[in-house]
Amino acid sequence: NAYTDLNNPTWNGITRYPSFSKVKVSPRSCIFVRNNEDYISCFVDDICYFSTKDCNAIEKMLSKQYKLKVLGPLSFLLGIKVQQTETGTFISQPQYIKELLETYEMSDCKPSYITGQVNPFTDENATEKPLRSVVGSLLYLALAMRPDIAFAVTRRRKLNRI
Repeated sequence: NAYTDLNNPTWNGITRYPSFSKVKVSPRSCIFVRNNEDYISCFVDDICYFSTKDCNAIEKMLSKQYKLKVLGPLSFLLGIKVQQTETGTFISQPQYIKELLETYEMSDCKPSYITGQVNPFTDENATEKPLRSVVGSLLYLALAMRPDIAFAVTRRRKLNRI
């Protein structure tokens, strides 16, 4: 896969290429696929392309219509860190988690390896608003990258009637 800065933000031309069709995730999505092998994802003026066979072929095809500036292999996009190894591609959000811990002054907290154990929040000085915000942020994280924390976060939400 590769990450490219595309100076022309008009994506509709991609569908003119043979066999590329727009993925119907939402009306505003800009994801195109060909034969379940080649993928093109567009966001504002950036484009990522992936292939199970040959990324160079996609790059060559796109460079005929658009002025491309190839930035190399994808490593970070929209807050998601991408690590590519011989065994596969791994995604994570370490920066989001770090900022979340800093926002709620929990940078020095100790990790817990028992995610299912949740006790009702009983601190009398705590307000409901920050707790809602923390739970909302954790729900996003659980849905986006960390399904392993989903049970604990949703249980916290129920226990505190958020």
